Amino acid sequence: MNSRVKRKKKRFKPYLVLLIITIIGISGFSLFIVINRTNTSQSQKVVDHFIHIIEEKQYAKLGDVLDSESYSSLGYTLEDVINKYDRIFNGINIQNIHASSITVKKLSNDEQELSYRLSFTTTFGKITTINYHTKLLKTD
Repeated sequence: MNSRVKRKKKRFKPYLVLLIITIIGISGFSLFIVINRTNTSQSQKVVDHFIHIIEEKQYAKLGDVLDSESYSSLGYTLEDVINKYDRIFNGINIQNIHASSITVKKLSNDEQELSYRLSFTTTFGKITTINYHTKLLKTD
């Protein structure tokens, strides 16, 4: 039997599906950006703190930025590392330490490379072209 009242056909609405996919995509991208910025800001804080320690000759604070595994794997204790920095920088009376050309380059998700240039004054004169680089490893 045919009814005089036509049934409304439920139509498939592709724009609704497209809207949902777009919202999911934007949410995923936003989460990715937030996670990467958090990692970058954390590593930048460590870099800034490390450079500050070097410039201000506060080597006793190196334990704040160095992982114990990084120096113990080389047979050093934290005290050895602190004494080494102290002997190098204070042994030849280094003054006016300044870091420049500080860059952090991402090598992988858990590894970055820190490069910087130190300039300072010694009793023998001013030195401006000492380049350093080291790896930053993400730990829990």
